[in-house]
Amino acid sequence: MTDHPISFAAPLLALVRAGTKTQVRRLAASSLGTVAAGDRLWVQEPFAPLVIDDAGRRAKATAQTATLALLKDATIRSRTGVALPGRQDFSDGSFVRAQWAPAVKMPRWASRLTLLVEEVRTERLQAMSRADAIAEGMRRWPPGIGGTWRLPPPHQRRLWLSPVAGQRLLWDATRGTPGERWADDPLVVVLRFRVALHNIDAVG
Repeated sequence: MTDHPISFAAPLLALVRAGTKTQVRRLAASSLGTVAAGDRLWVQEPFAPLVIDDAGRRAKATAQTATLALLKDATIRSRTGVALPGRQDFSDGSFVRAQWAPAVKMPRWASRLTLLVEEVRTERLQAMSRADAIAEGMRRWPPGIGGTWRLPPPHQRRLWLSPVAGQRLLWDATRGTPGERWADDPLVVVLRFRVALHNIDAVG
C-alpha cells in the first residue's frame, strides 16, 4: 500500500466530499499513473497556513511553519490532529487576513479527506462510458427525473443529453495542451475509490 497526494478543482472537491464523485481520471503519464488498488490518496485543498502568536491570536505562517490550516469553509485543521469543523470565531480578523496557499502545498497533516482506491485500470480517454461519466460526478437535471445532465459549478449553466458529453467539456476546460485534450484521446489511469472523511493517518 502506497499513499499519494491528489487535488481537485473546487466544484469537484465538493462532489468528492458529498460522496457523489467516486471515480477520477488522470493522465497515465502523471504522478498518479503508478497508483494501484489498495493505495490511499490524501486530498489536498487550498488553505491558509496559520500559527498562534504570543498574544494567543491566529497569525499568518508558511506551509512549513504552520500549526493550523484554515480551509475555505472556515474549518480549521490542527497539526496535532484535532479538527475544528464549522464556522469559527474569527473576531480576530484572521479569516479576512488569511493568505491562501494552493492545494499542492497542503501538508499531509492538514488533509481531511482520504480516498481508498478500490480499482485501477488504464484505457484511452474516449473509452469513458455513461456509467463512468456518472461516477465522475455528472448529475441528472432536474435531479432524479430529468432527461438532461449537468456539470458542477461553474459549468452547470449548460445541459447535456449525454453525461459523457458533459465530461468531455469538463476535461477540455482544464487541459489544453496538445496530446492531452479529449480529441487527442490520451492514455489515462482510471481510479475508482471510496471516501473516508478523515485524515489519512486516522484511517485504518
